[in-house]
Amino acid sequence: MHFTSSLVALVAATGASFVSAANMTVMVAANGQLQFTPNTVTAAAGDFVVFQFEASGHSATQTSFQAPCTALSGGVNSGFSSVTSATLPTFSYAVKDTNPVWFMCSQVGHCAAGMVFAINPNSTETFAAFQAAATGGSTPSAASTTASAVDCGSTPASSAAGGGYGYAVCSTGTASTSASTPTSGARDSKVASVGLSILALGLGLTAATLH
Repeated sequence: MHFTSSLVALVAATGASFVSAANMTVMVAANGQLQFTPNTVTAAAGDFVVFQFEASGHSATQTSFQAPCTALSGGVNSGFSSVTSATLPTFSYAVKDTNPVWFMCSQVGHCAAGMVFAINPNSTETFAAFQAAATGGSTPSAASTTASAVDCGSTPASSAAGGGYGYAVCSTGTASTSASTPTSGARDSKVASVGLSILALGLGLTAATLH
């Protein structure tokens, strides 16, 4: 009888731990909207947030409160979704604690359009502030703007200009520099022009002195 009571207590305790864990489904791009639905959840350690992709070409990419549109180094990333059948792809994230965790869609322009998500935002780091920083077009760091080339065959064509959003760019060409260097002829012309101006000024002062 004592053994039976102990076994029942053990099963009850174990069952309670199972019941406390929850799977929270978050729809990504439902009805073609650039948003996570819901855009925030409150989760406990051991819960799972399940991202369900409703359309192709989206991702659930971990980011940070300070840089919403830059992928977090060492963070999780679902990769771009590919919906090819009636079964919608999913990506699960195991919640480790109750600290805030931040996500974005890393497709071109989607983060800047406000497609972001938060687990356990709080009164100090609010979802509203996080989304406002994303849509405000915060300047990415120098490291994040240098995108690496990836296999174009496995990357959606629409991601070809993804530099600055924290993910690789599908590119086979070499980017041109944004600033041009003046030619030697242009420099010589500018020097000659300055020299003539100085000479004219000197002649004018000399004439004034003689009068």
